[in-house]
Amino acid sequence: MTETSSAQNEWSRYWAGRASGVEGPSREGLGFAADAGLEAFWRDVISEWPKTAMIADLACGDGALIAHAYQMGYQDLTGIDVAQGAIDLVQAKYPGVKGIVSPIEALDAESAQFDLMISQFGFEYAGAQSCLPAIAEMIRPGGRFCAVVHMAEGEIARECRGHLKACRDLDDTGYLPAAIEAFKALFLAESTGTAEANEALVERLKVMAEARSQIVALMNDGHAMARQALTGAETMFQRRRNYLLEDITGWLEKLVEENAAHAERMTGMLEAALSEGDAKDFLFGLEAKGFVVREAEILKQGAQNAPVGWILNAQRPA
Repeated sequence: MTETSSAQNEWSRYWAGRASGVEGPSREGLGFAADAGLEAFWRDVISEWPKTAMIADLACGDGALIAHAYQMGYQDLTGIDVAQGAIDLVQAKYPGVKGIVSPIEALDAESAQFDLMISQFGFEYAGAQSCLPAIAEMIRPGGRFCAVVHMAEGEIARECRGHLKACRDLDDTGYLPAAIEAFKALFLAESTGTAEANEALVERLKVMAEARSQIVALMNDGHAMARQALTGAETMFQRRRNYLLEDITGWLEKLVEENAAHAERMTGMLEAALSEGDAKDFLFGLEAKGFVVREAEILKQGAQNAPVGWILNAQRPA
């Protein structure tokens, strides 16, 4: 992830929330499950190295790959991520693991040298080509780089496009901002009783009613956050005597923020995904720096054996 990326900021908030135990509004799941085949793949990659090997998980997130090495008895482990919250999670779960908080392209190669650098759906967020020089410099002679990255036309990318559409569909209803303004007008009208406040309330309720028909249609199509927004808002309307206005509007604004954040993450994932040509270009770049590379392989998962990513492998000669 790059330092100036808005998607990076959203991932940073995401991992910070995970680290603190504070979760945002509910969101239907996304992406792959780490199945037995993928776990076996990574254990095979890691087990080729002696227990003294220096291993780094690049763009580590919550340490899915560090977990394998840690459980296998490797001790010289480093998690690298742009998000402090991600590193906090890793170090809380795996005591003794080193953490580096930095954009990949800004890493100090002189002080960060590794025998094995691995990454799972991570480093490509910074742009594979922009990360290439730093990656090449951090691999020791005889060392290896191995990554599983998002595939532009894979199943995860398809899911991302679906989730991004869902975010935009919710935005398009206009329901959440209409509900926020309607509640403000309602509380003002009920507290003051002025003709002006009542007229404003009528207008706000009219806008909200128009938006409601759209969000109901979305909810009936199975949109999880549309259901959450509508049922939550209508429950709070019925029980508004039990709430402060700021509690109601704060909850609705949180949904707006979460929807925008999720859209940012989905956009970032789609922008990070590599085409076959991108994968070949990355490996060619490492080859130009003296690495011995393998042809990019397709990672497939699930009962449908669907393609989800590219496997990138390169070795620096001893």
